[in-house]
Order: sequence, then C-alpha cells, then structure tokens
Amino acid sequence: MPIGTQTLLCKAACIGSKFDLNILDTIVEKTMPELIKELNIPLHENYITPLTAGFEFAGINEEPSKSIQFGFVHDRIQQACYSLLSEIEMEKTHLQIAKILEISDKLKKEQLFEIVHHYNAAKGLITKEEDVLDLIKLNIQAGKEASNSG
Repeated sequence: MPIGTQTLLCKAACIGSKFDLNILDTIVEKTMPELIKELNIPLHENYITPLTAGFEFAGINEEPSKSIQFGFVHDRIQQACYSLLSEIEMEKTHLQIAKILEISDKLKKEQLFEIVHHYNAAKGLITKEEDVLDLIKLNIQAGKEASNSG
C-alpha cells in the first residue's frame, strides 16, 4: 500500500472506528475526489467499508452534498493504523479534529464527548493558559452531562 494511503488511514484512525470524509479531507488537505481515489485501495483490500447507504466510488468527481462515512472493518485494523503515527502527529491530528468538530457542530450534546476526547488526546499541544482553562471547562461540562445521563 502506498505511504500516502497509509498516512490517510492513520489520520482516519484518529477520528475513530467510523470516520467522516468531510473531516478527513480537511485534515489531509485533499479534495474529495482525490480522497475517494486514494481510499479505493484500502476499500478493495477490505480494511475499510462504506457506512453511507448507496455510496459508490465510481463516478464521484465533485464534492458530495451529504456526509459520507466509512468504518474500519475491525478495531485491530484501526488500532494498527493509529499506532503508526508518532505521538506528536497523533496530538496534532486530534487537535485538528477537535477544532473541526467544535466549529461544525456548535457543541451539540452528542458531540461534546467526542470533542473533549480529541482535545484531551492533544493536551500536550494545549499550552496557553486560556486554552487550558477552556479545556478544563469542557471536561467539567462533559462530566456533568455524563452524570446527568445516568
């Protein structure tokens, strides 16, 4: 598998066992058609599978109007891809993901835990006092939500 495709899967693994192509294309700075072309290899090698009903690789040459999701076919594949990244690369990727989610989802209740997870995974890069305090507040908010949900 080409190095670029491996890197793509490693970044996808940071998103989670399921990943959205709109988030992935922002992280890797590729157009959707480039991303889809590169994902053909792991798709055909059965590392990932499309989770979006009716999705087909063939014929997509423009930005899709809806979210396209993929998933790793096994958690061990995701873990193996994740483990290939250096610690600093993991932190940078998690920070990018957290910022993308926070901007795009306006801290929806169901996304709060995911956003906090990604920020916590990037905490080594969060050094400004104001940013550290924001992270503490997000963790407190997530803790309250968790305790309220039972």
